Parts: sequence; structure tokens; C-alpha cells
Amino acid sequence: MENHDSGSRAAAAGRAKKRFSWWKLLVGFLLVVLALALAAAGIFYSLYQKGRGQLLEAEAPVEVTAPSLEDVQVVVEDQGQRVHYNGKEYVLNENVTSVLLIGTDRSDISEEAEVVGTGGQADALYLATIDVKTGRVKVLGISRDSMVDVDLYDSEGTYVGKSNIQVCLSYAYGDGRETSCENTVRAVSRLLYGIPINSYAAIDLEALPVLNDAVGGVEVEVLDRYVSEVFGMGEIGAMVTLDGKMARQYVQARNLDSSYSTLDSNNGRMARQRYFMVAFAKKVLEETKDDITLPLKLFNTVSDYMVTNLNASRISYLSSLVTKVGFGEDNMLTIPGEVVKGENGYAQYIVDEKALYEIVLDTFYQEAE
Repeated sequence: MENHDSGSRAAAAGRAKKRFSWWKLLVGFLLVVLALALAAAGIFYSLYQKGRGQLLEAEAPVEVTAPSLEDVQVVVEDQGQRVHYNGKEYVLNENVTSVLLIGTDRSDISEEAEVVGTGGQADALYLATIDVKTGRVKVLGISRDSMVDVDLYDSEGTYVGKSNIQVCLSYAYGDGRETSCENTVRAVSRLLYGIPINSYAAIDLEALPVLNDAVGGVEVEVLDRYVSEVFGMGEIGAMVTLDGKMARQYVQARNLDSSYSTLDSNNGRMARQRYFMVAFAKKVLEETKDDITLPLKLFNTVSDYMVTNLNASRISYLSSLVTKVGFGEDNMLTIPGEVVKGENGYAQYIVDEKALYEIVLDTFYQEAE
């Protein structure tokens, strides 16, 4: 009996020891996870603060101009730092930073173009603006066919002058990488009356399927007959979850086929691009609530398909701001204008200068106190 009691006590002690060992392992594991989480949060916070400082670094003084309008007087002072318009006075908002998003029509952006003019075109142009003080986000859609003065370079890269042509061609006059982005930034800045653009990110076609699939597919609405019939995405008005291949078709394709083609075909494509961007952003922001490092992960995932002067610090700060304020259709704007046929037969987008300037004032300026 005594031996039996001793055996029972020994067995119970063994079970307690095992439970204690497993408990210690569990606690140890949780402590390690907590330490890693705190380290990650610390790194993210460090990147956040650094990114904020970089985005708010003082830019070299630039001369911001204004359009000449018939029905309202515009007076510009201090190189555009101060503006009098329609009875109100505005000052340039130093808290607004901007990122020009460039979707190129080439699939080898990692390779430098050997000859100027062969680096592709800017098929999609969107200027994202963020007020780092209020968190207000706006994304301005810019038609690739918008007419603007573009810097021209010969085949050896020597500057030869300017020409009033479609803004999408600005990307071609460069190396297909950094100099193409810089030339496009200059052209878009001119279109916006000299407003400085802080950052850029050019993404080639191959990145779209990668980004789409990285978030498990993006649900969009079938908006036009072209993607409905040519790519079989369903009836107009139907909701469809895109796979990688479909995402590229939805965002890139436009109706150049003779049975679908119209002069303003790019406007229909831009409508799809806007829908995709909003749906993608909402999904990323929702998932970022559970994983604050997701934007950085996506940034790293597509780094081989992208040319940008953004870095981890800036991405961390910008994603944190957007996560707080959210993003939706109300954040999207499009430059008003009219599509006409040029002498060469190609579409030209003539912007409504008054409407555009009021967008510029609302986005980059604030009323003087």
C-alpha cells in the first residue's frame, strides 16, 4: 500500500513537472513573441518618425504660376507662395506632401533603356497628396493625353527643347527609369502651374498581378462593355474578384479595337483604374489594422517592378497616416477637361484651367488668416 502511495505521488509529481515544463515553454514562447512585437513596433515607430522628417524637409524654392483666366483675376505673389483669387487670399500649405504614381506600359522597368525614346510611356498618372497635419488624402487622376510642355532629349540624352505634347510621352524622354520619372514629374508639375512634387513611384505592368494576388484578389465592378465582352468578366454591373491576369486586363486595357474604339477610350480605362485603386486601398487598410507592417511588405514585394525615390521610412509614415483617416471614392479627383482629335489623329485632353486651378488651390493652399 505504501509502495502504491509512493508510486502515485511520484506519478503526480511527474505530471506536475511536465505541466510546469510546458507552462514555462509557453510563457517563454509568449515572451519571445512579445519581445519581437515590441522590437517590430519600435522599428516601425523609428521609421515613422524618420519618414515624417524626410517628407517635410524644405524643398528648394520654386516659382508657382497661375493660369490667365477671362472671368476672374489671379494675382500671384512671392513666387506663388501667396495667391489672390476670386476675392480670397491663399498661402501655400507647407504641410502637404505629394507622390506621383506612374503606371508604365513596359514590363522590364528593372532594365535601363539604351536609347532615349524606347523607355515606354506613362499609361497611368495619379498624384497622391497628403496633408501631414490633418491627414487629408486626395488622389488626382491625370489623363495621359493631357497636353503640356514636355522636355525633349535626343537619342544621346542631350536636352533639345520643349514641345506641347501628351504628358504620357514625357516618360519616353529618359532612360526608362529615374530620368524618365524625373522628366514626368517636371511635366506634371508644369501642368499644375509649377506646384512642386515631392516623390514618385513608377510601376511596370508585371506588378499588378503581384499586388492583386498579395491581398487575395480585389473585388471590382464590371464598368464597361469592353472588359465585359473582350475579357469575359461578366455582365456590366456585376461584381467580380480579380485574379492576377484579370487585374492587369482590368487596369491596363482600353478599347482600341475598331468595334469598341472611341476618342475618349482612356477616360473609360481611368474609371476602371480609379475603381481598382479604391478597392485595393480599402482591402490593404483593413488588413493593415491587424498587421501594421503590411504596406512595407507590399512595398518590398513589388520593389523589383518599381522605380521610386520613396523608402521604408516614407512608406511607414504615409501608410500610418492613411490608415488613420481611411480612403474611399471621395478621396479621388479627376482633372476636368475635353478630349479632342489632334492634327495627327491622336487624342488630346484639353484641361479646364479654371477648374484645375481651383483644385490646385483647394489641395495645395489654405486660406490666409
